[in-house]
Amino acid sequence: MNSAGKRPTTAHALDLRLKADSGMEDLFGPIAIAAEDVAHAIREQKVNADVRQAWLEELKPHWDRLVPSPGSQQALEKLNDPNCRIVITGQQPALWGGPLLSTVKLLAATRLVKDLESKGIPAVALFWIADEDHDVAELEAGRFRNGEGSPVPFERGRIPISDLRFPRTVKDRIQQIQSCLGEAPHAQEVVSIWESHLAGESSPSKEFVSSLRKNLPQECWLPVFPKWLRNLQSRWIHKAFAESVSFQESILRASQEQESLGVPAPVRCRQGAPFFVISKEGERVRPESQSPDEIAALLKDPQKLSADALLRGVIQDAIFEPA
Repeated sequence: MNSAGKRPTTAHALDLRLKADSGMEDLFGPIAIAAEDVAHAIREQKVNADVRQAWLEELKPHWDRLVPSPGSQQALEKLNDPNCRIVITGQQPALWGGPLLSTVKLLAATRLVKDLESKGIPAVALFWIADEDHDVAELEAGRFRNGEGSPVPFERGRIPISDLRFPRTVKDRIQQIQSCLGEAPHAQEVVSIWESHLAGESSPSKEFVSSLRKNLPQECWLPVFPKWLRNLQSRWIHKAFAESVSFQESILRASQEQESLGVPAPVRCRQGAPFFVISKEGERVRPESQSPDEIAALLKDPQKLSADALLRGVIQDAIFEPA
């Protein structure tokens, strides 16, 4: 409610961003709508060579183990240029490649990269595979044109999606997708493509990445799994733990300001540290659910720490310095 007791009119964030005044910039960050404005802002941005080298050393061994594609090889070569800029997008993995939204997000990032390069700015797109979430409902592929849906073959729980393994055989899953497609045009062609996608992939995360890479082999991008960054994110997790009260207060103030403009807050505000720990049972739980001794032990092991939705963006910005 505002001071007059009236509920604010619902607004769209993009409409507010287009109101390029200082108040909007304080809330949403620097506003650049025209392509030339974006390019100018990126040229002014300084790249920290030490930060770049740190995450390249951490991630390159993982990227080198991927089956090479023309696009991924090009991306790796471009990252050798210290002036190469980073464009990040991402999505939770979903079954059967997920809704078209995932592909559109990736293509939007790679098209922005091409636009920057046409202006003399070297760039590479990274796609964040948000598979540390434990909400298996996010694996839903949506419904096909005939109304059929592919059920998620996992029980709801707290195991991260990254640690899930398909309980059904590839043959069973192929039969399932055939049933979903029915008599749709090109159904058999789609099934043949998926037979090659599923070969050797035992987890929904790896299958999702395999789908994007095989469908878009020429696109210049590389995947990033949060697990690969657990060593690099450790200092930010520790800082968030030490300053969790002020962190949550800042989030609450920003959310209230956004809601006063009629834009719903993107996440629910809560008390406590903005991350999860991986318990002995392999479950992703809040640190407050553990004893002080258990928390102390977990904080010493980077592989047991997992950022939540609030902290994830902070870590992405801190590690990758995206353009």
